[in-house]
Amino acid sequence: MADRERKTAAADDGRVPGSQGPVRGTGVGDGLSESMLEVLWHRRWTVLLTGILALGGAIAYLQRATPLYTSTSRVYVEQTGPKVFDKDEQGVMTRSTNYLFTQAELLQSTAILSEVLKTLDAEQIRTLANVSNPMLVLRRGLMTAVGRKDDLISISFKSPYPDEAAHVVNTVVDSYITFHDQRKRSTGAEVLRILKDEKTKRDDELVRKLKCMVEFRQKNEGLAFGTDQDSNVILRRLERLSEALTESQLAVVESQTFYRLAKEMANDPASLRQFVEAQRARGVYISVASEVASLRSDLNRIERDRADSLRELRPGHPAIAAVNAELERLKRQLLDLDVEYAKSQVAVAEQQYLTARKKEEELKKYFEEQRQQAILLNNQLAEYTILQSDYEQTKKLCDLLDDRIKELDVSAEVGALNISILETAEPATEPSDPQKARMIAMALGLGLFAGVGLALVREGKDQRLRSTEEISALLGLPVLGVIPSMASPRQTPAIRGQKVRISPDSREAEAFRV
Repeated sequence: MADRERKTAAADDGRVPGSQGPVRGTGVGDGLSESMLEVLWHRRWTVLLTGILALGGAIAYLQRATPLYTSTSRVYVEQTGPKVFDKDEQGVMTRSTNYLFTQAELLQSTAILSEVLKTLDAEQIRTLANVSNPMLVLRRGLMTAVGRKDDLISISFKSPYPDEAAHVVNTVVDSYITFHDQRKRSTGAEVLRILKDEKTKRDDELVRKLKCMVEFRQKNEGLAFGTDQDSNVILRRLERLSEALTESQLAVVESQTFYRLAKEMANDPASLRQFVEAQRARGVYISVASEVASLRSDLNRIERDRADSLRELRPGHPAIAAVNAELERLKRQLLDLDVEYAKSQVAVAEQQYLTARKKEEELKKYFEEQRQQAILLNNQLAEYTILQSDYEQTKKLCDLLDDRIKELDVSAEVGALNISILETAEPATEPSDPQKARMIAMALGLGLFAGVGLALVREGKDQRLRSTEEISALLGLPVLGVIPSMASPRQTPAIRGQKVRISPDSREAEAFRV
């Protein structure tokens, strides 16, 4: 009886009598293989418990995580420019293709954020309180994006406090508008002053030339019959040279204005870059935006790495010292790049000014030669024509200067940039991070995935036999009967030995009779 019980126990434990250990039921023959669904159903509690644990972990994280609120403001920036001179679209502050991206980066620049920190009392703003580097925290939390299907710039800020997030975004937008307004007023006032000085000189010259024309007419009575000589080739050529000389003089004034402003802004590379960016249509633009963006990106990355390292290391640690040295090197490179950019831009402006002057001198030379020919043709008529040409030339220049001065006077009130706030940042009512539904879905998916993997691993390591079909397939012999286990903790060995006599109708007795 004891031997039969041992055989039954061995069979129930998945072992074959006489074997040294368990034999995996899924490793021999097609009859022992189980489908994936059967395995998962057999290990359903493992999958379920793993999913519940992952879900519980996600819920615990959501309960402990600090909710972050995002406030967003959307602005529309349109560059209309004032015009310095209007001749074949030159001298106009035109809009570059990447202008909006430049403005988005400018919103995160130190110049803007410094003014934001001055406006925001860092000690009273809880988001920036008790931090060693408020500038870094502000730059990390601030996000700018240019719309893909529109020309709008979105400014967002994340904070545990919704009211402060909206306040910070609105302060950044206000500082950005103030920054551009100040730059526009200083640059526009300087251009206006130069043009007014030039206008005063040209007005005096115009009066003198008009006086000369009147005196010449009075002295030469032959001019009373008229001065129309349109059929004269020499006079027509003289007129065309006069028009070309006028255009050349306009170009000289334009290039001289740009050159003066470039020299005055040489010590302020940021202002110079803004001014030159607006003057790209004149062909004097030297792009260093990619190099500056790359260096600033490296500088921001190293500053973030330094802030992260300071959480674990002391300020005097060699690793911190190395990071500080790298920061200083990048700052020097940025400074050197700004200085080199200013020098190059001033040099290009000077070269263009000299070229315009040279062209003007050449035209003056040809104009003078043609004038001498006109004098030989008809002294009186030629001399009067020269006086009239000089007068018309000066008058055209005065009219152009007057038009530009009027436009700049209007621009001083309108501004070089039209910035419209389409959406003001408002305190968020719901946190943007962490996203509960997404977090729970990810945790549930990962938990079920891990549960399935754990179930497959446990099933692969489980070598027990669970059915007569597996035993028959393993041994290659038919199973005549199955002796159930009688290892009940509530029954003594003596009672289990008399199971057939005590319970002749039980399945154990039936198994022994078979």
